Amino acid sequence: MTKKKNVLRVKRSVQGVMIDITCSTQKEAETLNTMIDDLQTGRLGSNQHEIKVSLARAWCGVMDDKKEEGLDLGTIKSVMKPLRIVGALLRRDVMEIKPEEFIDAFNNATNFHNGKPLAMRTLENYATTLREVLEKAVELGAMGLPVKKIDREIMKIAKANGVPEKDYTSYSIEERDRWLSSEETLAQWVRLYVRAALASFKRQGELMALGWPDIDFKARKILINKQVSDGRFKWGLKGGGPAHYVEMDDELYEVFMELKKWQEDAGIKSDWVFASPVKTQWKSFPANQKCPYKGKPVSRMLIKIRVQEDMVRAGIPTKKMHDLRRTAATLYFLTSDADFKTVMIILQKKLNHASILVTEEYISASSEYIQEMAQKIKENKTVKASNVSGLEVRIKELELEKRILELELITKKMREELQQAA
Repeated sequence: MTKKKNVLRVKRSVQGVMIDITCSTQKEAETLNTMIDDLQTGRLGSNQHEIKVSLARAWCGVMDDKKEEGLDLGTIKSVMKPLRIVGALLRRDVMEIKPEEFIDAFNNATNFHNGKPLAMRTLENYATTLREVLEKAVELGAMGLPVKKIDREIMKIAKANGVPEKDYTSYSIEERDRWLSSEETLAQWVRLYVRAALASFKRQGELMALGWPDIDFKARKILINKQVSDGRFKWGLKGGGPAHYVEMDDELYEVFMELKKWQEDAGIKSDWVFASPVKTQWKSFPANQKCPYKGKPVSRMLIKIRVQEDMVRAGIPTKKMHDLRRTAATLYFLTSDADFKTVMIILQKKLNHASILVTEEYISASSEYIQEMAQKIKENKTVKASNVSGLEVRIKELELEKRILELELITKKMREELQQAA
């Protein structure tokens, strides 16, 4: 029993489960300790040891744990997203909620905005969060909760009802060339944004946060140290990534020079590189966000709408905005002459990833596509034969890396299951 800031906490192991309960008085804490002692010796009835824990209380406990771990706001928000699915159950004691009610909630889950089925990965993430909440409820004293059974059934629903993610989300070389060469564009700045995204490897929020002072045309480099996310200006990068410079090649240099000229011709006076072309959107960020520029960049939604319209006009499949980043990584991987390890290290730096395993997930081209490309190169004889063999080696190395990663994940899962069983 510990005392901290006039709050008494009872933290003990009960039937192999750690509970951590806050008590308001010394008497309440002593009574709880006596009850636990009696439970250990088996003097209580079968249900007298159950402590009422609402689903909301357990959910808040999970969020508090994540805050203490120092995780970013995005992680906290991801814990809140499944609330839309189980919101009707929040005020109830978890021991009074039947497993079938959790299962039905997931079975009927749809996209909050458009009513369409949720992606499989989204449902699996929601299920993982619910499992953490139920485990927290057990930790708070809800004994006998069938967490594993509920989790197992919900995961089955996620695989059965969830919309599978696309295996290969990047554009091919042919699609990219057809897109950028198409004259069926809605606005010049839209195509310039696409070219900037493909040439810089940067996230949408990082491009939106660029101001003209960040671009050194003389030294040919761009400072990346901030982002626009959820309609807010933020210093720092996603996941706490370090500020860094991007070297401008001829393509990037040309893109930003054209953007500058386009703004001048359109009469747009703004510090933002991607300034809003709609004057009604020129609204400053709140003063407490300490934004160094006047006006407002083009909104995330407007970029998405215009870019996807541009995809349709160019006659290529409509994909997600983040797929531009995957496309940049995949096409660099396919066209580079360097060996596999060197290419991955370069890409990790360009994408500003903390782990090279994340970088490998961005290579979204099938081995069949790589083989087909290698055959075309061989037939056209545009490069040396060593480059063709290099592509084949890269296929094998990438497949090996994926197998190793899968084995590591399986091993980790088995260890977790063994620890839970113990």
